[in-house]
Amino acid sequence: MRLLLMTCTLLTVTIALSQSQIADIVFLSGKIWTVDKAKPEAEAVAVLGGRILSVGSSADVRKCIGPKTKVIDLKGKRMLPGFIDNHTHFMSGGFQLQSVDLRYAKSEAEFANLIRQRAEKHPDRWITGGDWDHDNWPGGNLPVKELIDQYTMSTPVFVNRYDGHMAVYAKVPDPSEQEMLEAARLALSEARRYGVTSIQDVSSGSDVRIYQMLRDKGELTSRFHCRLPLSQWQHLAATGIRVPFGDEWVRLGSMKEFADGSLGSSTALFFEPFTSDPGTRGLAMDVVLDGRFERWSLAADRAGLQLSIHAIGDSANSLTLDLFEKITRTNPAWDRRFRIEHAQHIHPKDFQRFAKLGVIASVQPYHAIDDGRWAEKRIGHDRCKTTYPFRTFLDDGVKMCFGSDWTVGPLNPILGIYAAVTRRTIDGANPNGWFPEQRITVKEAIEAYTINCAYAVFEENEKGSIVAGKMADLVVLSDDILSIDPVKIETASVEMTVVGGKIVHTK
Repeated sequence: MRLLLMTCTLLTVTIALSQSQIADIVFLSGKIWTVDKAKPEAEAVAVLGGRILSVGSSADVRKCIGPKTKVIDLKGKRMLPGFIDNHTHFMSGGFQLQSVDLRYAKSEAEFANLIRQRAEKHPDRWITGGDWDHDNWPGGNLPVKELIDQYTMSTPVFVNRYDGHMAVYAKVPDPSEQEMLEAARLALSEARRYGVTSIQDVSSGSDVRIYQMLRDKGELTSRFHCRLPLSQWQHLAATGIRVPFGDEWVRLGSMKEFADGSLGSSTALFFEPFTSDPGTRGLAMDVVLDGRFERWSLAADRAGLQLSIHAIGDSANSLTLDLFEKITRTNPAWDRRFRIEHAQHIHPKDFQRFAKLGVIASVQPYHAIDDGRWAEKRIGHDRCKTTYPFRTFLDDGVKMCFGSDWTVGPLNPILGIYAAVTRRTIDGANPNGWFPEQRITVKEAIEAYTINCAYAVFEENEKGSIVAGKMADLVVLSDDILSIDPVKIETASVEMTVVGGKIVHTK
């Protein structure tokens, strides 16, 4: 009798174990680049309960198919981990999609005409966003209100330069909760289309609330790691929040601050004056000059909050590294993962400091092929040798992650990969690459958009590679970007986006 009971128990356990290994969805016959150094290539993936169940050959993964399993034949298409964007202004992107896109207006007349068209459709609604770039225009003059007055007599207009550093925000009314929800939904649709399954967002407290509302409604199709202004560090610390705090969908614990401005507005802080304006070497932010930057950073780090510092110019990057060095000398040790957002222009003396301090270079590669049209006019040829220095970062052992800075750049990660691999400026003037010695490989660029981004927010054990147990966030591409001519990468697209094992986009 005892033997019979033991046999029945073993049989029950075996059946339960067998049933637990039956997948919800299986992808077969693909070219899967896992970004897992232990097993970089595979043919098939099985998913159960939103997590990756099995990765391997199609024959092996077929064992996970049951009567209710959804089976998708990839037909040799390239699958990658879902893309992670290291730096977005996500809600701004949603509002931009609702408003007017001036980014590629080629003249003052085109700028004015686009605003006219928007005003005619919605005469009583604020026109915001815009992201104009006066360097696209003949003469490069800054826009003035007289360009549009005749079209906008009853329409309020507030349109900023694409880097966000030339405008005054005080007069713009706060959006309603419903307007914010609409903007977030539009932005999520854009993310799905481009295979962006996780967003590292430059957020406000109200943005976080919107993401939580959408999570509760079951509408989130990207995961969020939110960075709040450093000035708010005490609010998080007072509640005991440490990075990374939250669930699989919405997390926070990183703090953002500005050390300087931007290259395009000549407010990035350099050691030497601008070539285009010898009277200035840029601007340090007020919080840097009055001591709040250092004081807040030391306190936030002691509270277990991650520091993500915007630094563009070589001097701004250097002073940020100085601060990080002081923090490591002063505060107790912990896995702090300092980040410098943009890390755009680096003095040669500072690359090894990035590596020694473990500072993550959180860069946005599309900026290189955009700014490369005019950067040498601003700061000269020699300083541009270590501008967007992707190859040098990697060769010096610096952890580098990629993103878009959307809406400053396009959200599409494939364009970011194209930019990092080719460095062909968007004006066509550098077909062999702008400072081509800074190009990286496609595999390195994919790592920067996946596992490295996950590491940058303490999530490398949960996402960023196609490994059993990790979140089933996946993308399928139209073209195999690992084998085609790199100059053709920019025309590739995302054919399928999978978040938590659910297909949220098909082309």
